Amino acid sequence: MKQYVPRTGAALLAAGCVATIHAQDPETDALRLADQVPTVEARPGDWRTFVETAVGASEARADGRTRPSRRFSFDLQFDHAWSPQWRAVLSDRLDASWPAQGSGDHGVNTLKEAYAGWRDASSYTMLDLGRINVRNGVAMGYNPTDFLRAGAVRSLV
Repeated sequence: MKQYVPRTGAALLAAGCVATIHAQDPETDALRLADQVPTVEARPGDWRTFVETAVGASEARADGRTRPSRRFSFDLQFDHAWSPQWRAVLSDRLDASWPAQGSGDHGVNTLKEAYAGWRDASSYTMLDLGRINVRNGVAMGYNPTDFLRAGAVRSLV
């Protein structure tokens, strides 16, 4: 005697098995999860810091004595836009060394930038007020002849 199985029931049973298999497939689950992740715009923070330390020693040619040296540098940058029109920028660097450098001071503070900026997007107008480090032409990258300018070398390394 033959057992009769309706075709629609068999199709539903097969579809249920396939759905169960796909639900347990880790690759399919990972792809489905990737599609469900909300998109968040990655925005860098307003503050950036850089710290550098060094320890060394130098030997004098005349008497051969060893002289220890230590150096610490701290660089701080702040760039914040309060609105699409207003922006504030601050950039400062502190270099300290022991023993003191040629001038007798242990520390040298350099204010690189400090300004407020305003721009109008509709008329392409900008206004910046403060100490601005303009980077045009060759100054966009490192210029090896910059050390020849007066006051260019702020800290002896």
